[in-house]
Amino acid sequence: MSRPSSHSGRDRPFGFGGVLRRSMLSGPAATIALTVVVALSAALAAAAPAVLERSATEALRYDVASDAPADQADVIAQATGGPAIGPSAGGPASTGLDDAVDAIWGAQHDALRAIRSTVPEPLASVLGDPVATVTSDLVPLTELPGDPPARSTDLGFQFDPHYRDRVDLVSGEWPVASDDFLATGAPIEVVISQPVSDGAEWAVGETRQVVFGDGRTQPVVPTGIIEAVDPADPCWLHTPTVLEPGLVQDGSGGTTVVALAYVDPASWPSAAGMPLHEHTQAWFPARPQALSVATAPVVSRQLREFMSTPHAVVDDAAAPAPDLSGAIFEASVTALTFSSRLPTLIGDSLARNTATNEVVAMAVSGPIGVLVAVLLLGTSLLLRRRGATLALFGARGASAGQLRGFLALEGAAIGLIGSVAGTAIGLGLAAAVVGPGALDATRLLAAAGVALVLAVLPVVVLLGQAQRLRAGRPGGGTAPDAAEAASTPAARRVRGIADGVIVLATVASIVVLAVGAQAAASGASFDPVPAAAPLLIALTTCALTVRAYPWVLGRCAAWARKRVGVVAFLGATRARRRPPGGTVLVFAVVIGVGIAVFSTVFLSTVRSGIDSAAVADLGADISIRGQGIPDSVLDQVAEVPGVEATAAVYADQPVVVIVGGSRTRIRAVVVDADRLAEVQRGRPGAVELPPGLAADTGDGRDSPVPVLASAPAVADLGGAEPTLSGHPIDVIATSPTTALPFTTASSWLLLDREHGSAAVGDITSIERVLVRVTDGADAAEVASAAQAVVDAAVETGTQVTTAQGVAASVALNPRISALQTTLFFAIAFALMLCAGAVVMTLALGSTARARLVQLTSALGAGRRQNRALALWEMAPSIVIATAGGIFAGAAASAVVLSLADLTPFTGGVERPAVTVDPLTALGAVAGFVIVSGAAVLIGTFRPARTPTASVVERG
Repeated sequence: MSRPSSHSGRDRPFGFGGVLRRSMLSGPAATIALTVVVALSAALAAAAPAVLERSATEALRYDVASDAPADQADVIAQATGGPAIGPSAGGPASTGLDDAVDAIWGAQHDALRAIRSTVPEPLASVLGDPVATVTSDLVPLTELPGDPPARSTDLGFQFDPHYRDRVDLVSGEWPVASDDFLATGAPIEVVISQPVSDGAEWAVGETRQVVFGDGRTQPVVPTGIIEAVDPADPCWLHTPTVLEPGLVQDGSGGTTVVALAYVDPASWPSAAGMPLHEHTQAWFPARPQALSVATAPVVSRQLREFMSTPHAVVDDAAAPAPDLSGAIFEASVTALTFSSRLPTLIGDSLARNTATNEVVAMAVSGPIGVLVAVLLLGTSLLLRRRGATLALFGARGASAGQLRGFLALEGAAIGLIGSVAGTAIGLGLAAAVVGPGALDATRLLAAAGVALVLAVLPVVVLLGQAQRLRAGRPGGGTAPDAAEAASTPAARRVRGIADGVIVLATVASIVVLAVGAQAAASGASFDPVPAAAPLLIALTTCALTVRAYPWVLGRCAAWARKRVGVVAFLGATRARRRPPGGTVLVFAVVIGVGIAVFSTVFLSTVRSGIDSAAVADLGADISIRGQGIPDSVLDQVAEVPGVEATAAVYADQPVVVIVGGSRTRIRAVVVDADRLAEVQRGRPGAVELPPGLAADTGDGRDSPVPVLASAPAVADLGGAEPTLSGHPIDVIATSPTTALPFTTASSWLLLDREHGSAAVGDITSIERVLVRVTDGADAAEVASAAQAVVDAAVETGTQVTTAQGVAASVALNPRISALQTTLFFAIAFALMLCAGAVVMTLALGSTARARLVQLTSALGAGRRQNRALALWEMAPSIVIATAGGIFAGAAASAVVLSLADLTPFTGGVERPAVTVDPLTALGAVAGFVIVSGAAVLIGTFRPARTPTASVVERG
């Protein structure tokens, strides 16, 4: 009787543990590759949500801050009257006001803070401290009797208890408070800005008088010149003419300066008795930086509730201000009702984020599909590498369950190591980029869930692949076996059903995309069906490519049969009968290349759309706005080098239209139709000017005024015969869009200057100069030179805007940056995975390739012919699949980008045309082809190892 071996089962050379260890160490490449793929997937899944949420939050803040003037996002209340006079409960120390000012404005200060204290979070964090001012109606400012004539000026009085915190005194003195200037006739002391002083030609110490509506006058004297502490402070948008005067046309063809002057707020009791109306304006400044995607819907709902009811600013009836004889006096404001565009701005931004999320889903769907293919190829390679070990276990009596347990053990090791390491890396990256807030409990739980799925996925795929194991052939069968299985009637039926499902799903996604664009634009929630359209189109193309593959190679074989030599014929025939990687490689390459092409076209379409939308939004290449621009400037600007044509917008102002006895206010825009057509010729968004807009219709009062009208304006005019200043309106065309680059109104009438006087009176100046730049000229340089010409002809400054600058501003939106980053990543990751699929396919076919080399070498084939045959193994699959991918990308671009609403990215109102940048698209495809070609060449030039040699080397 023999003695039992002293070696444990673990240490015996042919025990389970020893064979398992030797097997894994002898072929670790497939295990390492799969582990890396899982780790990359886990890292991206862990980091992407936090990074995308941060990007969406930055885009939300950008939208709220830039989609409208800052004052429109503020929560504003306006009412006729002034403050309820009274001190604050905490005294001047609590308000930061002087004693005299606190005694008058303190009670209102407390009331506004009390209102703010009722605002719940997160809305409270979005609203700043309250601000309140009082502004009087404008009244004429004239010279004193006997003084030389003064510049025509309309002056309003501004009362702000905190005005000394907002402005610095440049020269002179602060005004002195007075509570009896109306009774004594003493001058009202004010401070004004230097531009107001220059515009009104009103120097410090020069006394003038305001003329009230009842004919009484009151002297006014500026005691000092002020300037803003922070000119960029959004508070100045509520009172713009404090710093910069306005300039308006008067009825005599001249211009009038419009300005506001600060009065000491402690003078309010006397000022309240002036015979004119005063208006309180109170607001809570909006703070976009306090918004986030997570809290924005709650903020919007809370703000709507806050604005739905009035808020009291006094508990009891306020003590009345002195009621001077003959004065027009408003009672103190007792309640305020607030309004804001902030909920609308939030809703619009969230709708754009929804569109962005769909694009991100479109972009990542491709790499996910390629990832599945790489996992399938990797597990097939792993099974092939473990074939000898499984055969040995089977020969020693291991059951099928034990063999699957062996595979499950290695799959679990791959999944656990890869998912844990990848998740840790991803969360670390998210914390580094976003901050510690990225590691909240919800996100950690989500990351853990994804990690668990990825940990189990290799086990599931390996066990699924193991179903191909056959009795006595644990390696998964040879390639002919797979081909035979795929050609059985049952397999053909299954493939036909699968192809039909894919085609139906593709059609459904396209239909949903076509009918759902309006819902998405209106803020509907994320819809995954249209987001999957590019991937489904790629899958449909993949199904067609797989069916076309044998036919194409059959034609190649038929052609090669007639040629001298057998390499081409043998290679084409073998590639047709035994395609490397089967349909998996085709699947990976078609989807990867297709998504890469689609992403490049998406990028070029968005970039082109941004440029086109900028020109359409501006109405020209360059726009110069100013007040009182003389008509002669147009010809002067036309002589600037680089200027091809010029035009003008003469007026954009409301007019009263008589419709059936009722009065309707509509916006009138006056242009020179012929010059405007020349400036906009061939440019995106050009206004479709109808013939006859400048036609001579006579000089009589009953002569019709031809107009181009927007659809809302046509609805406002109704079916009656509308008249404008007694002239019948002749709507000769209706604009196909409500957007007009020269006005913010949606209800408008566009008139030629020939008939402009009928709408707005005598036209003596230009509001906006439009410039068309010669092709090849530097728009920035032309704009600077043109602005210098206009500045030399006007009294006040001008504002120049270029389409180039507008496009650059839109491109700064964090949403555009996130989109570009996502699409570039999708391109790189998909093509990298495709290259990995090619490498794995090469490794998977190494045994069959070695056998072919043995056979052809025995028949007399040389090294060069063997290499050519090896190239035929991979080249047809890569070439045909790449062509299919290019077709899939082109089809997805033509269909999806034509139906999807890309205006959230371009900033325009019209969908941009699909634009292809050939260099970018070809560069993406060429990158994959070069990498794949290099891998194939390396694989074919590397000496093949026959199965016999491999066994000998392992000893």
